[in-house]
Amino acid sequence: MKRKPFFRIPCMIIIAIFLICFSAYAAENMKIQPDIILKVSRLQQLLTIIDNMAVSDQNVTGQSPTMFIKAMLQGTEWIDPDRSIIVGINFNELGRDDKPAIAALIPFIEENESFKNTYNAVSGNNYYIVPLPPGQGGIISDHMKVGLVSTSLVPGDGFFSLEISAAKLVQKADKQIQKFLMDLEKKNPGNKKAPVELTSADVKKLIQNLLHIARQIETISLGMDITKSDLVIFSDLNAMAKSDLAKLFVRNQDSRFSFMKTYKPDYQINFKSNSYDLDGMIKFFNANFGDIYKKLGLDFSSIDKIASYFTGEMAGGMSFQDNGLDYEMIVVLTDSAKSEPAFIKTQYLPWVMDYGQKITQLYNRQNPGGAVKNLFSKTAESTIAGHNVYGIKGEIPLYTATDIGLEKIEFNLRMMTIDNFMLTASTDKQLENLIQIAQTLQRKADSDPLMKADIDMGEYFESVKKMLPQAASGSDLNFPKLGRISYTMDMTDGQLVGQYKIQLDDIKSMISFFQKASTAGSGPGRGNIYEPESSSSRYQKESHTQYKKPPLDETSAQYWINKGMLYSTYGSDSAAIKYFNKAIAIDPNISSAYFNLGLSYAGQGDYKKAIDALNQAINLNPDNGDYLYGRGWVYQLDGDQSSALKDFQKAAELGSSDAQRYIQRTSR
Repeated sequence: MKRKPFFRIPCMIIIAIFLICFSAYAAENMKIQPDIILKVSRLQQLLTIIDNMAVSDQNVTGQSPTMFIKAMLQGTEWIDPDRSIIVGINFNELGRDDKPAIAALIPFIEENESFKNTYNAVSGNNYYIVPLPPGQGGIISDHMKVGLVSTSLVPGDGFFSLEISAAKLVQKADKQIQKFLMDLEKKNPGNKKAPVELTSADVKKLIQNLLHIARQIETISLGMDITKSDLVIFSDLNAMAKSDLAKLFVRNQDSRFSFMKTYKPDYQINFKSNSYDLDGMIKFFNANFGDIYKKLGLDFSSIDKIASYFTGEMAGGMSFQDNGLDYEMIVVLTDSAKSEPAFIKTQYLPWVMDYGQKITQLYNRQNPGGAVKNLFSKTAESTIAGHNVYGIKGEIPLYTATDIGLEKIEFNLRMMTIDNFMLTASTDKQLENLIQIAQTLQRKADSDPLMKADIDMGEYFESVKKMLPQAASGSDLNFPKLGRISYTMDMTDGQLVGQYKIQLDDIKSMISFFQKASTAGSGPGRGNIYEPESSSSRYQKESHTQYKKPPLDETSAQYWINKGMLYSTYGSDSAAIKYFNKAIAIDPNISSAYFNLGLSYAGQGDYKKAIDALNQAINLNPDNGDYLYGRGWVYQLDGDQSSALKDFQKAAELGSSDAQRYIQRTSR
């Protein structure tokens, strides 16, 4: 029995060795994760949703927008729907000539030998790994294989996500960055005509500060998910442990409580935030960018001072009306502000006026043709229920061009304090209502995200349209009735998480609306080169609208043109050529088929066939400047500069904007 302690020592050593090895493995696993990761989850469901959404767009009726993806993958039924497709990108030491290694992991429930052979895939345990681009990718390294497999073990956050290892990429690019900064020091300070001159030293310092922040970011993630009713777009930023950013991305206990739990403003745009380290955020920004902004005319040290009076907790809303901006907000003050009865008069209002003057000066330097007298001006004081009310009138400059019709948005702000709240509204009457609300507010536990906002897009668009003259709005179409787009942002344990949520029905309505607006806005001479044509001149004398939407089935030439254009867009010119020839077989007098056929031949480097096809298109439609510009482009690729220039000049005369820009650019 006395020998038991001797057994404990080896056991403890073994446990210690295990823990050390496990920690080393975890650290190494982080190192082998690709520098950039793309995850696609629930692929088949995602493709179905895309096809369903496309029904709202009349231009794609009769064909699947996801057809090319399904063809490229040789079907999707063999892919495991419960695991993510992973695309990884790895950089070596980032340099000008270094090419990244790119590969994709495709999980499967059953093998697909055709896919494997087509893309030279490497087989694994229920997955294929494919070098990218297909047919051009290099050898897949063991490092990449392990990184893709380890990443695939982590479930995806949504249908689609992109993760970038920021600090690691900055480290890999360090030599290139240092070389760039050294070259920057040798350059001339710059443009003396600029309203504010930033020297190369200023630019260098700005870049260094941006890199300093990037080195504190472990990963940046962007993604998308779709629920039964909503499209969700999310973004995550993970700060490096113990960095300055990580210290800011923390919610203290006070932020779990709020006065604004029962305050529900009802405006086009509503917003709410709980308390957070506002003062720390401003100081961080000032430390990294304050000098640059000071040179531009904005001294952020003054914002440092005023931020110390606010807890960061607030709620309110705003709406755009015919006569300007309608607004209300309740802000929670710190004890130091509460202890100053005349806080608005002695601290806040002077800061606002000074800040507005500096913004005005900056705006006028950048826009000398549209001078603004002052962003803010004081308005008359008043008294409500024994409280002093202070006011300012503001204007937000938008455009200096008089033909737009809208030069500024005006607003009035009336301000007062009550207890530890600062109340702001457009009118004294609104302030009276806010006083009643403020008197009922109590500090309660709040499980909401740190910040949230929502926008009624339908009302917002309608208001903006009413503020513009009819000529500027461009259409008599009414915006569809839409729901609200919501945004939330939260911070926890060094992570900043943001999320937008949009109703799927609203997206469908907007697709349909913009399609109608586009149709309404197109007039004579505005058709595009891909519009379907008829081989008979009889149809050219009749109404164009009768033939605007030809039947998109396999008996229609336009059906095969659309299909060919889809394949050519994604780089498969050989398939596109086949489909354009099918269209020509159905209607030998349809010029757009020959035009697109010529572009696809040019994409393959067969310039003789390309020019033959383009000649046919021009013979059928000699007044189409875009056709001549296309042929000139092919002549130029083939080295025939003389013929190319003749086509560019003729195309420019016929109204081709591309040709006109080319002539202008080369004549300088």
